[in-house]
Amino acid sequence: MTDKTEVNRIVCRAIDAVNELSLDGGLSKDGESVLVGEGGQLNSMGFVNFVVALEEEIEAATGRTLSIAERLGADAPAQRSWTVDQLIELVAGLLAPAPSAPRRAGTDSQA
Repeated sequence: MTDKTEVNRIVCRAIDAVNELSLDGGLSKDGESVLVGEGGQLNSMGFVNFVVALEEEIEAATGRTLSIAERLGADAPAQRSWTVDQLIELVAGLLAPAPSAPRRAGTDSQA
């Protein structure tokens, strides 16, 4: 299981990877910093680089493949911008184990 602390580290490693490519000051890891959307620190190319870095970090840390760009796009109408903290929440939710279905009485079969 991946907790929020681990997801925070994953997102920060993705930010570090993008910052290595940056010619300016780079991205802030502050939780309230807007990364994507209105007032975001990333232009379209920076966004692509960040999403690729984030997806690679997620896969390296968890062995799971997630499409972050697809999810960000799905929430785009309701979510105008994404902060570091919101992205951590999104990724943590996507990595959370699915709740198991409750057992119904009388469905256990015994031989």
